[in-house]
Amino acid sequence: MLWTFPKAFADITYNPLYLVIYAPNGNGFGAMTITNPTDAPVRMQTEILEFELSDEDQVKILNRSADEKKITDYVKVSPKQFTLEPQQKKIIRIATKIPSDFKEGVEYKLLLSMIEIGADRKQVTVQGTKNGEASYGLIINKAINAGTYVRIGSEDKFKSILEYDGFKVSTDKENIKLGFTYHNKGNKHARRNIGLRFIKDGHTVFEMANAAGFIAFSDEKTPRAYNVSIPFPKDKIDPNENYSLNLIIKDDSLE
Repeated sequence: MLWTFPKAFADITYNPLYLVIYAPNGNGFGAMTITNPTDAPVRMQTEILEFELSDEDQVKILNRSADEKKITDYVKVSPKQFTLEPQQKKIIRIATKIPSDFKEGVEYKLLLSMIEIGADRKQVTVQGTKNGEASYGLIINKAINAGTYVRIGSEDKFKSILEYDGFKVSTDKENIKLGFTYHNKGNKHARRNIGLRFIKDGHTVFEMANAAGFIAFSDEKTPRAYNVSIPFPKDKIDPNENYSLNLIIKDDSLE
């Protein structure tokens, strides 16, 4: 039995990868471009959500009480509902008007949530039968969540400072395992790119410029350990040779 699911929503793209909005005096503006590169229209609705990261680095949506003052009350997204036609682009605009009792110099972690709507896209297309009878099912509405970070205050009030220690690296013929501890001493998040440089007899023989990456948030609990396993580039260098390995960490933000 072959199940065929609508593909369009899974292929929706957005740019930039995450949006940073500076809000001097609480007023800020940003925009994100959504693209439908498929041959099927998609109906969507948008919403702004606040989130935090768990100790296991899982995104947790914050559901504050009705009488609690929340940042999402002062962040507006437009349009709230729209149809994205095949090969069409749509600009989503986000505006903030945050009252002065929200502290300056603070970054808030939000999501621009884009949710598929419409019963026309819930029905699964069925090819074949089961026990001689046609079978049907439902697709649960899916969502794209794009990181949106609102920084209350002007850009010069924010800084990104990360410090590292406890470096460790081990390799075998299959993987490179590396780890370190980082300390976030700034007041904004930063996306970091990790590169690896293989050195032999004092010369660089190969460099993996984008071996891995991570995001450190301004309000997360630090110090925090980072560990990753990277496939050994056997197609580039001989795993039976001895190399010195340099670790390169640099800011990879799209701001």
